[in-house]
Amino acid sequence: MSRSIDLLKKRYLENIKEKPDLFVGIELEYPVINLEVKATDSEVVKDLFRYLPSVLGFTIEKVDDFGNPIQLFDPVSQDTILFEVSYTTIEFAFGRAEFIQEVEVRFRDYMDLIQKKLSKANYAIIGSGIHPYWDKNDNQLVAYARYQMLMNYLKLSRTVLGTDLHDYPEYGAFICGSQVQLDVSKSNYLRVINAFNQIEAAKAFLFANSEFSGEDWDTKISRDIFWEESMHGIYAENVGVNARLFKDENDFFDYLDHSAIFTAERDGETYYFYPIRAKDYLGTPKIHAFALDGREILLYPQEKDFQTHRSYQYQDLTTRGTI
Repeated sequence: MSRSIDLLKKRYLENIKEKPDLFVGIELEYPVINLEVKATDSEVVKDLFRYLPSVLGFTIEKVDDFGNPIQLFDPVSQDTILFEVSYTTIEFAFGRAEFIQEVEVRFRDYMDLIQKKLSKANYAIIGSGIHPYWDKNDNQLVAYARYQMLMNYLKLSRTVLGTDLHDYPEYGAFICGSQVQLDVSKSNYLRVINAFNQIEAAKAFLFANSEFSGEDWDTKISRDIFWEESMHGIYAENVGVNARLFKDENDFFDYLDHSAIFTAERDGETYYFYPIRAKDYLGTPKIHAFALDGREILLYPQEKDFQTHRSYQYQDLTTRGTI
């Protein structure tokens, strides 16, 4: 077994249980819009995040570089309300639940409070996969290192030659998505990945809600284009539908070994670089990397960098023992 596959297995198999309790985890992202068909003022949404802890009993878990709350957490339900990449997108990340109906009850309570608060400024949350006024917004990033790294990395697409990438590297600031996480065991995780991979086309037809006004793309699932024709899609194994059904664990990790590593941390600083396949990473003598302020430095690959690895397939094995 190659060292890269060994490290990937350690990262992704460590927390899978033999017989897990079955729970569901749900994450939902929504755009916040100005009902006057104008740009969303990020100060309106920041004010919402200052208001919510007092009425919901959530604690402030994270703040941005200027001290604004950007992630709120409820220690009882384990629910989190946060900004996703930009100040115009709100994400609800619910604590694990035995029944999806439990989540629905809490979600409705949160939405009632939030919509009432936003309505006072003539704002609202809407259920769209793309912010309808993406071209009016300034698409300001949340002032937080990880989001800044991701957006700077995506902007590298403008310097990559010979590839057919779209010209919207800031797309992370205006697209929204949803995720459902299911607990899996070591004996069934591949079967779950393969099963959901096969119904991806049906899901796309049933739940498409991301028509994009900026291009003449004949699709209502433009989120796929944004992901697959960006820096995330330089290697096909990193995004989209899995190209094949996996025969066994070795087959799956061989596939994952072809996905990319593009970020690393050194001395508390985050760096990004052109994507390198996991299988080639440790054998790369040195990496030309970029700091968040644009400085260029040389990095030398380390095994700990595999802790930053993440694929962006539609069906992902997570480090929490879920799909």
